[in-house]
Amino acid sequence: MGSYKKIVLNEKALEFITSVLYDLANIKNYGNGKNDPVKFEGKILAKLISDSVNLKQGTIYTILPGGTSLDQVYSFEYGGVLPQLNKEQDIIMHIKGLKIPRPDNFIQLYSIIEEYLKKDEENICIFIDAMRNADDKGSLKERTDSFTFQNNIYRYITPTNAEENKIETMVKAFGSGWRAFTGILTKADKIDTPPFNKMEITLKKLEILAKNTSKIIINAYDGEGFLIWEKVD
Repeated sequence: MGSYKKIVLNEKALEFITSVLYDLANIKNYGNGKNDPVKFEGKILAKLISDSVNLKQGTIYTILPGGTSLDQVYSFEYGGVLPQLNKEQDIIMHIKGLKIPRPDNFIQLYSIIEEYLKKDEENICIFIDAMRNADDKGSLKERTDSFTFQNNIYRYITPTNAEENKIETMVKAFGSGWRAFTGILTKADKIDTPPFNKMEITLKKLEILAKNTSKIIINAYDGEGFLIWEKVD
């Protein structure tokens, strides 16, 4: 697996996370074109987090494999933080038709999520789906690990299905690219303990989930890594 290092980040990371949440809260989906009616405006959970969570009362860090270039650690929008092949290695691999597997930054994230979920039966991990609506054809609404609010759709993992392969599958389902995944580790109110399977939950329930946020997971480095905001009590 190799060695990894936890890097605590400065206020630039706070600005990045704030901007991601703002973008998610304000995105517009115009359907097939800008002349079509707007399907929805923003992801409500992202707005609720921005409104109810004081991001200044937390620390932000990333976990990167050994050999990562620290010169690029604050270039959150760009890739290239993973160890790169030198020109000679690249040529040899190309000729032989081989690939050198790069370190998987997300191995550490899977463990963080699993550890959090297993601490309490009411803990839950929620991912905001930035690229789909609940009424899209083939949307995640039909899955048993999702719930909706208005036209927003969210996927979740609970302690009962927190095995690492489930977590890995969930994270990878969102791929990479623009705001590919934004997740939170939070606690469900005792009365509203999941599963929410395919439910349209209430605004009150969503507000509780936002208010109880302990960690925020943000896609970074063009899909090569992530940032984690962690609440400090």
